[in-house]
Amino acid sequence: MRIADRFGNDYTLSEILALSDSLLPDSAIAPAGMFTLYFEDVMNANPNNNSFMNPTARATLARVYADISAMLNYTAPAGRVRIYIRESVTATNAAAMAGSSYYVFPEALTNSLLYGEVWKAIVTGNGNTMPFGEETYHGFMQLNLAYLYQFDPDAAFPTGNEYDFYTIALHQAMQILGLNTAIDMNDTLHSYATRYDLQLKDANNTQLVTLNNGLPVFNNAIS
Repeated sequence: MRIADRFGNDYTLSEILALSDSLLPDSAIAPAGMFTLYFEDVMNANPNNNSFMNPTARATLARVYADISAMLNYTAPAGRVRIYIRESVTATNAAAMAGSSYYVFPEALTNSLLYGEVWKAIVTGNGNTMPFGEETYHGFMQLNLAYLYQFDPDAAFPTGNEYDFYTIALHQAMQILGLNTAIDMNDTLHSYATRYDLQLKDANNTQLVTLNNGLPVFNNAIS
């Protein structure tokens, strides 16, 4: 069985196992509607206050997920979808934030439509979506400290080189929910496709990806 993210990185089961809430400080856990966020910055006492050690940053990210939870037309129990917020990094020439759902599928499976674990947890209301009988995280996010952020969405507009944190976090959260494609810049389909790919069309309203007997097929006539 393979566990991967949308970037093609592979994981072992031990790397995504959820820690027991009883083992974590209260400040490392943030309930957010149907989601629960787990902050590695707090677990590891990250000394950089621009990380999620900043309580305003944690509160704003929780607000993003609570807002999404309020908009979704599903009734997943509170806190059922577990998102691991990895320890913040400083990486030049990289995105301000990254995130992904985890995907679990048979190792030999190719040319298939994949369903993210976050999506499964939301739709089924079941927090144990993986076939291992273990509680795992369903997705992750990570903040890049190479940028400056306005963490408070109720404050004045970002100034100077600041980025609006709520907007960036919302963008990444939507990708974790499944708004991400498996089609690269050269219009070639990877070994797998996402549900989002089925919604993509060209200027003539022609689908870029269709299903044939449940398998994704890339429309090579589109350039």
